Amino acid sequence: MNKKICTYFGLIFLAAVVISACGKDELLLEQSSEAGLSEDRETDAFADGIVLPTEAVQEEFAANICVHVCGAVEVPGVYELPVGSRIYEAVDAAGGFDEEADREAVNLVEGIEDGEQIRIPFIGEIDYNPGSGLIDINTADMDDLCEIPGIGESRAQAIIKYRESQGGFKSKEELMQVPGIKEGIYGRISSYVECK
Repeated sequence: MNKKICTYFGLIFLAAVVISACGKDELLLEQSSEAGLSEDRETDAFADGIVLPTEAVQEEFAANICVHVCGAVEVPGVYELPVGSRIYEAVDAAGGFDEEADREAVNLVEGIEDGEQIRIPFIGEIDYNPGSGLIDINTADMDDLCEIPGIGESRAQAIIKYRESQGGFKSKEELMQVPGIKEGIYGRISSYVECK
């Protein structure tokens, strides 16, 4: 009789342990499903071989800008730099000045913006004699506008489109109303243009 009672209680104890263990698994399952969709997305992304950027990586990416450095530099190209960078840092990223660079033509401590083209002119490319070589923004065609350091095709098209929609420029300062030309870029190109 004692053996039967012991066996009976032993089975009850074993059943209680199994039920308890199952309850813990269900609790863990509930907790993981309550953790939200973000964990599901991370798991799905991991399973698909996609790595989601952490907040730190996202913040670092947001704190960088991309600029196109061209002209008289060693390695022209697109470079990613921290927000708040200056032209000299963009030139350094592009391997430094080419031997034929006109180093006096650019204000190296001027700030740069995302999406900007920084063109370093070659020696002799710019005529420093007063009143000569200025490009009239009201009559210049695409090729002429692209000769202005810092103005590529997309900005030249934007200048022409703005000029046509407004009936011409009233002053060269009005260039700052053209999409893609802000105060910093205007400061660099103003000495190369005129408005007649």
